[in-house]
Amino acid sequence: MGVDYYFFYPSFNRVTYYSIDKFTIIQLTDPPTSSTLSIPINNEVCEQGASVSEIQSSVNFQWPTSTNTDDYDLRIINLNNNQTINQNNISSSNS
Repeated sequence: MGVDYYFFYPSFNRVTYYSIDKFTIIQLTDPPTSSTLSIPINNEVCEQGASVSEIQSSVNFQWPTSTNTDDYDLRIINLNNNQTINQNNISSSNS
């Protein structure tokens, strides 16, 4: 949805003296703002979570919502083996 504007300019046509061109201005949405992981603290060793086994824990990740954002991508790096886990298209700020 946009606003219609009309641009008038002289014509060198012998039949009409002016031509009319119509163009529409559409408003683009602002780009998404970034968000930083708040729980656990971003880029810090994670020492929280509920124990699932002797070597695994269940961790709840949280971050503040950002404006103009539909979904989030979360990248988890295992510091013991540098394995990366990507969770994409998360629809809330809590995973």
